[in-house]
Amino acid sequence: MRIAVLGMLALSLAPAANALVYSVSARDTEGLRQAILSANATPNADIIELEAGLYPISGAMHGSLGLPAIAGPLVIRGHGAEIRGYTRDRMTLLEVGKQGHLVLEGLTLAEATNGALVNHGVAELRGVTVVDQTTRDAAAIVSNYGEMRLVNCEISFNTLSNSSQNAGTIVNYGFTAISHTRIQGNLVSRRYASLALASVLLNYGTAELSEVRLNDNEAIGNVSFLSSSASAHGTLVNQGAGTITVIGLTESNNLPSLSGINP
Repeated sequence: MRIAVLGMLALSLAPAANALVYSVSARDTEGLRQAILSANATPNADIIELEAGLYPISGAMHGSLGLPAIAGPLVIRGHGAEIRGYTRDRMTLLEVGKQGHLVLEGLTLAEATNGALVNHGVAELRGVTVVDQTTRDAAAIVSNYGEMRLVNCEISFNTLSNSSQNAGTIVNYGFTAISHTRIQGNLVSRRYASLALASVLLNYGTAELSEVRLNDNEAIGNVSFLSSSASAHGTLVNQGAGTITVIGLTESNNLPSLSGINP
């Protein structure tokens, strides 16, 4: 394991404080874990710089999580790195706690078995790819209960099958803004016809989509699109008091189609 502390740097997340910068070598998953734990122990917005390469996670080490939950302000710069799960056990790759503020840049999250990301605090994803998740019974590939922003991201080729809950590739209970992002090739299915299902976004909160491309996503169900009942299924689905605003959205080959939304 190697964690190098490179220096001190002021961050916008904590402008009055200095931040430690940790450098973690490719394949040093334990070093990444320790860097997150070290960052959690300080009040500053620390930075983790990952070397480009693979960071394999062979199983859940922190409850049901592959990596420690983010408990404070933290920036992880991936430089093209990939965090990939290698287990059949139920495991979520990343979680942001209620007091956490995570900025994730230039990184791929792949092959979790219980979703890639759960956010209870603030999560900003920039140039992040979420791909190849295969999840059974869970509610989402990406779950947001706080504030989440995705910019220049890709969420593609994820499968959420046989869910026993209302489910979607993304499920939002808080505020979500998605811009200049591609969401494609995701497949979501449910165990019971009474469950709400969305191939892209199941929304209970406030969602804003700008310049987003939706292609080849499928929600497997056989009830009417965008029904107000719990059995709604489609591409973008509101439930309860949820609101979705879309600007400059493009879509093709989504099943059911996006005919219920006016971009």
